[in-house]
Amino acid sequence: MFRPICINLRDDFKIFYPETLKVIKKSGFDGFFAAYEKEFLEEIHKTAKSENLKFSSIHGPCFSICDVMWKENKEKALEAYKKLLECLTDCARYEVPIMVSHVYVGDY
Repeated sequence: MFRPICINLRDDFKIFYPETLKVIKKSGFDGFFAAYEKEFLEEIHKTAKSENLKFSSIHGPCFSICDVMWKENKEKALEAYKKLLECLTDCARYEVPIMVSHVYVGDY
């Protein structure tokens, strides 16, 4: 059974994502996972396709969301829900099969 080896796509390399993806491919990785950065998703998706890399998962937004999701302010909780739903919708749009999401951080 083939199991792809993926690496985290981060901006630590100090080069723009398309170039980072090319380095990832050249280094022998099969794919990558990334934080949810909506403004870069289309370019990341396009480059991943051209480099034949698997976009394995997106780490959905969590920290500000976790702070409000379980509080009594329903308006803020609804905003958080909408951000999660937007991320999930983008996963479908850009053919990313998994969205990682933390429903809380710390003690609640």
